[in-house]
Parts: sequence; C-alpha cells; structure tokens
Amino acid sequence: MTDEQLADALRSIGKAAFVEHFKLFRDYAAGRRTKGQCDRELGMSGRGSAWRLGSAKAIFDSGRECDALRLVACSKVPDGVRAKAQEMSRTASRSQAPQTVSILARLRRIFSRRGLTIFSAEPD
Repeated sequence: MTDEQLADALRSIGKAAFVEHFKLFRDYAAGRRTKGQCDRELGMSGRGSAWRLGSAKAIFDSGRECDALRLVACSKVPDGVRAKAQEMSRTASRSQAPQTVSILARLRRIFSRRGLTIFSAEPD
C-alpha cells in the first residue's frame, strides 16, 4: 500500500473513526470478528460499513496501521483524537517487532513445506 493509498483509505474510514475503533478494525482484519459483529458495534450496516471495514482491513493487511496512526496524529483532528493516536502509535511501534518475527517464522514454515527458502538479514 502506497502512502497515497493509505491516505485514501484513512479518508474513507474517517481518521477519528480509525482511532476510536482501532481494536475493532484490527480484530476484523485478523478474522477475530465477523462483519455482523462489527456492524453492530459501529452502529451501521450496508455499503458504508463494508467500505470502512474493507479499507481498514487493507491498512492492517499491508502492515501500515502504525503509519496510519502517525498520519492521524499529524492531522487536523480534535486534540483528544490526536493524543490518542500518538499514544497508540507509540504502543503499537513497541509491540510491532515481535509480531514481525512471528510473521517471518510463519512464512518460513509455509515456504519450507513447499520446499522453498526465505533469506533474510535477521537471525532465526
């Protein structure tokens, strides 16, 4: 996802909505919540909900959620939203390294089952 696509996705979700419903969007992208559960919590359904959920899932699937939070923190949004985005960005950045290693380990397992190898500069 390019920076422009990230900005477009955030605009379609709403910057404040992305911050306020960050955990919901994260859980949806990870498959821990269904669309129906998200619709009820967001208080909307139909195309609007599908658009928001799809855009949020694209952000998480591309691993750009920290970038999105930093973008919101630098945007013209209410001070409370900006402060929450800054704090969430710091928290997410600290917890991202173990997740990256976990993803790399999963990819290695998948590739090894197919007889392929992943090379990286990081140690196992």
